[in-house]
Amino acid sequence: MASQFITTDLSKSKIAIIGGGGFIGSSICCELSKSKLNVYLTSRTLRKFDGNFVEFDLLNSDTWDLLLKTIKPDIVINTAWETEHNKYWDKETNKDFMKSTINFATACFTSGVQSFLGIGSGSEYGYSPGKCNALKTPLNPQDLYSESKVLTSIKLKEIANNFGRKAHWVRLFQPFGPGEKTKRLIPSLIRDMSNGFPVEIKFPNHKLDFTHTDRIAYAIKLIAANDLDYSINIGTGKATRIKDIVLFLADIINFPKKNIDFKAQNSNERIIYVDPDPKIYLGPNGIKVDLHKDLRSILHIK
Repeated sequence: MASQFITTDLSKSKIAIIGGGGFIGSSICCELSKSKLNVYLTSRTLRKFDGNFVEFDLLNSDTWDLLLKTIKPDIVINTAWETEHNKYWDKETNKDFMKSTINFATACFTSGVQSFLGIGSGSEYGYSPGKCNALKTPLNPQDLYSESKVLTSIKLKEIANNFGRKAHWVRLFQPFGPGEKTKRLIPSLIRDMSNGFPVEIKFPNHKLDFTHTDRIAYAIKLIAANDLDYSINIGTGKATRIKDIVLFLADIINFPKKNIDFKAQNSNERIIYVDPDPKIYLGPNGIKVDLHKDLRSILHIK
C-alpha cells in the first residue's frame, strides 16, 4: 500500500497493544517498535520487551485504569481472546472475551482513545467459503468462537460510530510465525520432522491462506495509519494446500517423505483464502509475500 494513503502520523501517537506478549501481539509490538513508535505492551504478566510495559487483564476491568487514565493511549490494538488449542472453538470463555472487548472499547472511547482495532478471524466466513471478500462475502459463523467474533465486530462498529471515532475489524487467515503454539500445524511439523518422528496429515488437500505474522504486523501498522474500510481481511490472497506446506518443510529439513502419511481426503475439504482484489485486502500489492522464504525464516534458513 502506497504511503500517500497514510492519514495518521503514528509517530505522534501512544499505541497500546492489548495482549502484546502473545502470538499476534508480540509481532505487532516488534513491528511498531522497529519504526520507533511509542508502544505500550499490555499483558497479565511481565514480558521481555524493550519498551513500555503495562500490567493489564482484558477480563478484569479493575486493571484498566492505569492504561486509560494514566497512559491515555491514542490508538488501541486488541489481540486478546480465547486461544486454547483445539478447545477455543466452543469454549464458553469466548462470551467473556466478547463482553469484555465491547465494554473495553466503550471505556477506551470514553477516555479519549481515537482509534480501536480489533482482531477477527477468517472463520467468521464459515468452514469453507472459498474466496473471501471483506466487503461482499456473507458472514457465516459455525462455532461459538466465530459467532462471538462476528457479534463483537458488529457492536464495535456501532460503538465507534456513536462516539464518532475510528475503528477497524481485521480478520486474519491462517497466521503462522514465531511464538505460535507448538500444537498447531507448522510448529508441530517442524518439531516432529526435526526429531525424525513419523508425520500423519489428516487433511492434506485443505487449502488455506498461510500468512506470516511479520506480514500481518506490517499490515496492521498500515491499517492504524490509514483511512480504510471498517472490515479488512489480511492474507496473501492465495490458497495453499496443506500437503504442499508439508512437502516443502520436509525438503528443507531433509525429512524422508516415505515417513509422511497423507490420509485420503474426505468430503470435508476446506478452501478459505482472502480475495486477491488489492482494493479490499492487504497482500502482495502492498506487502511482498514469499511463503517459502517465510517458512525458512522460522527455521532460520535463508
